[in-house]
Amino acid sequence: MPSAQGVETPAPARTAPAQAATNTTAWRSNDGVLSSELPKRWSIASAEPGRVLVNPGLKETDTLDCLLVIVWGELEPSQHQLDAVSIMQQQETALRNELRGQQVLLQAPRERPTPVAVGSQMGAELMFEGTAAGNAVRTWVGTTLHAGWHATVVAVMVQGQEGRFLPQVRQMLTSMRIQAPQRDAQLEALLLNREYQGSTSFGSGGAIHVTYRFEAQGVVVRTSLVSGSFGIDGAVGGETKRRGTWTSQADSLTLRFDDGPEQARVQRRGARVDALQIGAIRYTPR
Repeated sequence: MPSAQGVETPAPARTAPAQAATNTTAWRSNDGVLSSELPKRWSIASAEPGRVLVNPGLKETDTLDCLLVIVWGELEPSQHQLDAVSIMQQQETALRNELRGQQVLLQAPRERPTPVAVGSQMGAELMFEGTAAGNAVRTWVGTTLHAGWHATVVAVMVQGQEGRFLPQVRQMLTSMRIQAPQRDAQLEALLLNREYQGSTSFGSGGAIHVTYRFEAQGVVVRTSLVSGSFGIDGAVGGETKRRGTWTSQADSLTLRFDDGPEQARVQRRGARVDALQIGAIRYTPR
């Protein structure tokens, strides 16, 4: 991936023209982290944690001239000191690989990302050339950062349709505001370097044992161990680990892994965390 070191001095930031309030609709994500202004007649087509698909005013009988996705989430701890231009350069190859899985084939960009003003924060944008389903497309990506979080817009447009969609997509980015969840520093100190384990049974003699370990810089490690026996002297077992991030608020935790977020309810006893309740399973100190 391109290095964040030794890059040229960024060009002056461009600022998209302000959009009249009467031409937009306020939108906020279900988790309350992200808000933006959607152009009138644009809507959220589908939503999942940290990701929404936007319908840019297309009717069912229209051709799909623009595919528009917004994603947001926490940055990796190693990215907290980087600006939006550097992070976009760092993630450029990963983005092209992910879109390749959606049959969108993009060429390496000819230019470096351009800084963009997003409110009082700085963002970045980048344009790619490529093809999708045999059609020439241009893919625009815009990112903004705040308080260790990012919000990113990806718009795949049929070539020649940029004038129809790109100005509004840019205005969506420049109107974005990130409100990172407030952390509970006292609770995080109680959990730091602690492990909590819970189990659930299945079948005859089978069980899944899951351990959560809370580490510094908002890192959580989930270890899952499957054990069981089948038939005569038959045994099965295996261990998997996933690294994710965690944030705290009051007496709850949000754990974010690449296979989806999890919510944990904290059960305290005095100045200690007695247990975590995640779904139907109670996890106790190990």
